[in-house]
Amino acid sequence: MLSSKPSVLLVDDEPGFHLIVGMSLREAGYFVDDANDGAAGLRMFKERSWDLVITDRAMPGMEGEQFAEEIRKISTDVPLILITGYLESNTRADLFDEVLEKPFTRADLLAAARRVLDRKHVGSVC
Repeated sequence: MLSSKPSVLLVDDEPGFHLIVGMSLREAGYFVDDANDGAAGLRMFKERSWDLVITDRAMPGMEGEQFAEEIRKISTDVPLILITGYLESNTRADLFDEVLEKPFTRADLLAAARRVLDRKHVGSVC
């Protein structure tokens, strides 16, 4: 599906997360597609280009940091946002362009998305 809207791949195992975060992004004008885990997200990432990837940290199978490591092997320039309920000292924040800690507001989410996309476009020819 081709879209002029910025495309977001949203990866999380919780349906409520997809509903709330996805709805907030869609209402703000983003095209959003969902993956229920890191493996599915990685398959989807390889199938098309994405403007932004948002992932949860704690997921069964492939956690958000492992997912981000796999994404970074494929692309170093796609912005990644990590959403986590707990930021630990061993969190690989270097893999992500932004880290949002739960709870966060809709405004926090949209501001983070705008920041990472703005930085991506500043560094590239648009």
